[in-house]
Amino acid sequence: MATQFYTIPEVAKMVKLTADHIYRVTRAGELGTYKIGRKVLISQEQLNEWLATKRQYTKYERNVLAETYIATH
Repeated sequence: MATQFYTIPEVAKMVKLTADHIYRVTRAGELGTYKIGRKVLISQEQLNEWLATKRQYTKYERNVLAETYIATH
């Protein structure tokens, strides 16, 4: 199966963020890229991995984490 690649503006549009934000994330090393000539590309797999790390906790999960922290410190 062929890997799908996207440009930074395409990724920004897909995840509803600005292209500047995606550039900052790639420069920080949070989101991997491929550079071909002057074009910067992001694979679908890299995008999926990055999005998985951006998962937010539910209120219940935050409460459990807070109670655990308080109990251990």
